[in-house]
Amino acid sequence: MAADWKKKIQKRHKHLISLISGILILLLVLWFTDFQKLSQLPKLKPLPIAGAFLSSILITACIALRWGSLVNSLAGEKITNWFRFYYYFIVSRALGFILPKDVSDFGFRMALLKKGHNYGLAYGGISVALDRLFDVLFLGISVSSVILYWFELINGGTAIFIFGILVLSLFLVLTFIHNRVFHSIEKIINTTLTYLRKLPFLHKRMPATIHTPEFEKKLVLKLCFISLIKLLATISRFVFFALSFGLNIPILIIILGTPLAQASYLIAFTPGGLGILEAGWLGVLKWGGVNDAAAGVFILGQRILTVLLISLLAFITHSIFSIKLSREK
Repeated sequence: MAADWKKKIQKRHKHLISLISGILILLLVLWFTDFQKLSQLPKLKPLPIAGAFLSSILITACIALRWGSLVNSLAGEKITNWFRFYYYFIVSRALGFILPKDVSDFGFRMALLKKGHNYGLAYGGISVALDRLFDVLFLGISVSSVILYWFELINGGTAIFIFGILVLSLFLVLTFIHNRVFHSIEKIINTTLTYLRKLPFLHKRMPATIHTPEFEKKLVLKLCFISLIKLLATISRFVFFALSFGLNIPILIIILGTPLAQASYLIAFTPGGLGILEAGWLGVLKWGGVNDAAAGVFILGQRILTVLLISLLAFITHSIFSIKLSREK
């Protein structure tokens, strides 16, 4: 009993340390900007805020639809409806602002599936891992497209054209050599499972390997299309954030800088990538020649607006979910 309490206390200490680390990194990032002018934040413009809110709805809806499709496919049947997947995800996402990203993203989604639908932890973990894999795939494509622009080897239009060509190539590859891609995905699944088994609370609950039902070509193409829409919605939300504060930041810098800034999530260990994402944006904006005052407002403003918008979405979704449950009873 005492050992269990000790583990719980140690876990809470780790969570607290990661949160404090994120806050300190954020403060350090702001120190490299003209932080003295942050007290004079410009008035928010309502129309871009509305655009950012709609973009947030589209981003979260895409993730819920993609993840739900993966869960149902892995189970070989429809586990639940889209709204429940959305509720599970948005609650996990909101908790991710105070808990480490992997704990909220993996832990809570897996736990909610297990509790609500007796969905195996192994398949739950794999579904989240695959969901994130699609983000990594499109992040890799977008970074590959824009990196030459940042080294001033091509212009912005060419970078966007290269992105379009790479995305089209991906869809063609998936259309004509789907089986080879599937076998690669299965290897990735079992590799991910190996890492998940190293976690103390999952070691005895997960098999060493798992055989997944073959993903249909139509499903894979659908998931890629959803991932593309999600990426474009993410870029648009950052554009709306900049417009919300009336900042003098070239839109092209935001569009072509989003993939590089988002890449910082790959090494994020803080809640919601706190401080890590901001460090990524600091590098992008400095590289793009944006003045320190505008960079500071954008970096702090996007964090505040993201937390507020996602929290509002979580509150609205939880309220609707509670009403639906009470009616079902």
